[in-house]
Amino acid sequence: MPLIIVRIPKKITKQWILKHKKDGLDEFKISIFLKLQYKLKNYERTPKHLLLFTMRFQKRRGQPMKADLWVR
Repeated sequence: MPLIIVRIPKKITKQWILKHKKDGLDEFKISIFLKLQYKLKNYERTPKHLLLFTMRFQKRRGQPMKADLWVR
């Protein structure tokens, strides 16, 4: 099994993750999600050779959310 390294840019960490941390998301959970989805081949390839992962989660107040994560 190949080693998969997930690096989340600081801009995303400071803005998006901190905004949703109270909803239970953090860097560790996002990196685990990306690793598992990659292993399961549950992603789309874009014309620019990027991988597109769609993450669905639910906020504490019950509002469903969707995040599209692009990986090079």
